[in-house]
Amino acid sequence: MLDEADAHLCPVRALADWINTTAIAKGYIFHKIGSGERPVTKDSPMTSEQFLELFRNNLLDIGIDPSPYGTHSF
Repeated sequence: MLDEADAHLCPVRALADWINTTAIAKGYIFHKIGSGERPVTKDSPMTSEQFLELFRNNLLDIGIDPSPYGTHSF
């Protein structure tokens, strides 16, 4: 875990916050997203294709060309 000054960059803190916020106690950490951009109710994983689409959409949201980025970039 990074120190408090770098908390905004710390992947350990980000994952801990995600698990705490979603209250996930078992199963997949990132669930498949269904219609209406909501997680599906059954315990099914997000596919790499779906993750890549969402990741690239986030890059577009902040004004970055997503074409050179893949899942390895995350």
